[in-house]
Amino acid sequence: VKVVSHKIENREIYGIPGQIFQINDNLVTICCGENTALKIYKVQVCGKVVDAHSVIKSAGTRLS
Repeated sequence: VKVVSHKIENREIYGIPGQIFQINDNLVTICCGENTALKIYKVQVCGKVVDAHSVIKSAGTRLS
């Protein structure tokens, strides 16, 4: 998985680096170090660019 579109979250976010903090209709927020986070909008999977939230929701469905 390659991140294609992202922004740095402006708020202080408390969590473990790599932890999914929030899933919205158009993005996924991932915790980073020192109370920072990334808002990920688009990722590339198997050469196809898709919304990040659809990949996370798909993985959750397969795991449950």
